[in-house]
Amino acid sequence: MESRRRLSRCEQLRVGMTMLTLGTGAVSGIKVEYQTIDTLAARDLNAPCECSMTLIPSSPLPKLRKHVETKSPFSGRISLPVDVSMNFLKKHQDERGYFMEVLRLSCIEPKGFQPAQLSISETRSGVIKAFHYHEKQSDLFCPLTGSFRIVLFDMRSKSSTCGNGYSIYSDVRSPFLLHIPPGVAHGYQVLGDAAGVMLYVMNRIYDPADEGRFEWNDPTVAFPW
Repeated sequence: MESRRRLSRCEQLRVGMTMLTLGTGAVSGIKVEYQTIDTLAARDLNAPCECSMTLIPSSPLPKLRKHVETKSPFSGRISLPVDVSMNFLKKHQDERGYFMEVLRLSCIEPKGFQPAQLSISETRSGVIKAFHYHEKQSDLFCPLTGSFRIVLFDMRSKSSTCGNGYSIYSDVRSPFLLHIPPGVAHGYQVLGDAAGVMLYVMNRIYDPADEGRFEWNDPTVAFPW
């Protein structure tokens, strides 16, 4: 049997996360991309990385104070970090399939969010992609297919929820847009047997210099997986 070496995380970033541009949307300035993830690359998360995209936080990471879980189907008040919001989407479904409106540029929540780039990521079952964060960029996450555990960790020192961790379990029954502001580290794990497809909407063109990362199992944070 042919032996296959597991790729390091640096190799994952260089090789496994190659993007293929599909085209430009109808709205001027919005780029649509499709991203594929190599499973072997994504699973080897403990390999040392010297890649310039992986940034060490300039200040010590806060320790996890508490962890809150929310599961689909959602009901009642949902606990989220300060300035993180979740807007639920409506599926119009019949025997032919479904239609779902995701975003209206004229009335985006939160107010002031201006889309600059749209990307789609397909990630295979069992893969963890976490954690990364931005100093300026805000994101909208929209799970399209599969089951996700979306994870958040508030790193903002002046936030009342600093040090809190959150896990949001999503599935196709309860579609939503999740707004993640700068300073909130985020990522996800794909659950179940099928791959998961995630739509990202960003308010800035991706800039590696704006991105920071730390490992999913960082001992200081000690996020409960």
